[in-house]
Amino acid sequence: MSGRRRWTRRTAGVALVAVLGCAVTGFGALAGVNEARAAAGDRLPDLSTKRPSDIRIETTASGTRRLRFTSTIVNIGDGPFETRGSRASTTSTMTISQRIYNTAGGFRTIPTRAVARYAGDGHNHWHVQNVARYDLFPLTPGTASLGRDAKVGFCFFDTNAYNLGLPGAPSSRQYFQSGCGTGSTLTMTNGISVGWLDLYPWNIAFQWINITGLPAGEYFLKYTVDPNHEFLEKVEGNNCTWARIRIPATGTSVTVRDSGWGCTLPGWPAGATPLPRGVVVIPPRP
Repeated sequence: MSGRRRWTRRTAGVALVAVLGCAVTGFGALAGVNEARAAAGDRLPDLSTKRPSDIRIETTASGTRRLRFTSTIVNIGDGPFETRGSRASTTSTMTISQRIYNTAGGFRTIPTRAVARYAGDGHNHWHVQNVARYDLFPLTPGTASLGRDAKVGFCFFDTNAYNLGLPGAPSSRQYFQSGCGTGSTLTMTNGISVGWLDLYPWNIAFQWINITGLPAGEYFLKYTVDPNHEFLEKVEGNNCTWARIRIPATGTSVTVRDSGWGCTLPGWPAGATPLPRGVVVIPPRP
């Protein structure tokens, strides 16, 4: 299956999830696992996601059942989400840094703990690891994930316009799939512009969760962007959304019972999926 994702002018109305926003009490509260801090004048990105769509079941010739879905990452911040990868010619991974632009027209580069790996599996380019995560949970509060996505790496770029009315949103794409490199690439640039999105269609390679043997019933499908908080953002805590779905015993149709915003699933105690320190919950939606 081809790894090329086609760009269209339409604003994609399909995706896995939408957003519960969280406000940060101060720039100093934006620390992730890298302990990075925002500086005065930074134009920070803000990663979020769109609503569920195209959720379905695929059964392979060998009998494996896969829950497939379309997912979308959007940037609703003040500046682009841009990463730079680099490696020596003898290494199989790239180190990843984040470039932060500022209001004076300059930028600074901060290191991250993220890495990129080459995927020669039909995608045939470099993927930044763990930019997003999909999990399937039972309805019972506090229970462990029943399965997660097969896709753990992402080559992100501007695939579709999302909201060009946002301040700083460019009228045309600034980041392209070519930035994901090839097998011989030593450096790469990935990014999502302000007001743009990166869409992963349901039928792209590894866009699934293996549900073979899973009983029929209702489950939560949860989507989290930057689950390890490895990148600096304007807002932390608005990176999760979910869909309550019914999976049948046979067939391909999945029923979406409900969907919503937030890192805590409905009926779960707030402490089950704690927000980063220093944030408070507010309800804006993209």
